[in-house]
Amino acid sequence: MIPATDDDYGIDDDRPDQPPLYVEVTQDLIARIHDGRIRHAAPLPPARKLAADHGVSTSTARRSLQLLAALGWARYVPGHPYQAVRPQPPAVPVTRR
Repeated sequence: MIPATDDDYGIDDDRPDQPPLYVEVTQDLIARIHDGRIRHAAPLPPARKLAADHGVSTSTARRSLQLLAALGWARYVPGHPYQAVRPQPPAVPVTRR
């Protein structure tokens, strides 16, 4: 078995005061979905393109997409690319007096 490297986890020891690279990529994608540069239900760039665009490994880019989905900003259907999702704000219960 090949040992994992820090890059497999998006960790860069030269950047101790900054979030992991996969978090930065995820934050960029969230910003692009939130402001409409990536529309709801649009396919997200594949991991290879994200990796090239952000200067990270493809494993870091994949982890970013997985985190994006876990946070509710993307959905994944096997055999298809990730799709952008604009999460709906939680419903506020109405109280009557």
